[in-house]
Amino acid sequence: WSERVILRLAEGYWPSALSWLKRIRLAWLLRSYRKKTDQWQILAQKYDDLDRYELEKYVRLEADLSDYPSANRLMPSRLGNKLRAAEDYPFERYGLETVTVWPRLWLVLPESTRLELARARKSLDERTQFMIWGILLMVWAIFSLWVIPIALLVVWISYQGMLEAAAIYSELFRSTFDDHRFLLYKALHFPLPPQPSTEKE
Repeated sequence: WSERVILRLAEGYWPSALSWLKRIRLAWLLRSYRKKTDQWQILAQKYDDLDRYELEKYVRLEADLSDYPSANRLMPSRLGNKLRAAEDYPFERYGLETVTVWPRLWLVLPESTRLELARARKSLDERTQFMIWGILLMVWAIFSLWVIPIALLVVWISYQGMLEAAAIYSELFRSTFDDHRFLLYKALHFPLPPQPSTEKE
């Protein structure tokens, strides 16, 4: 239970008492998102004529933007945005609502795919547990103040690990829909789309 609570807090599901901080953070992220989007669009328009420096910047911006959901779905933390961007990917790409589709898709996935996803999710959970230990370590600050910087360092290292684990899980999540969604269509006796452009419909 505590693991789920800490993970949700790290994602940006903060209590109403912190709504003021959430608004400030979202406003800053929205400016950053729009700035990167504008820069990416400028480079995309002249993609064939980009020099080496511009191409590197284009690739970097594209990777950064893949970690953002749409502007109206932004979360106040990097972790939350990584996971939400992956969650929104099936709908944006294929018109599939993740909350509805994922439990059903999971049942028809190959065992190897489920194992890879479970392993990636376990890695994220383990780093969340490490963060919990860092938070609990702060309790000892009542006996010695030097514990505080150590505890904060543990929390920071844990969060960086959570970001890495979330990046792997998110990519696997996207790839699962890319590679295996037809298994669900077949299981539900839905006709396969004749071409990608008609799949959402």
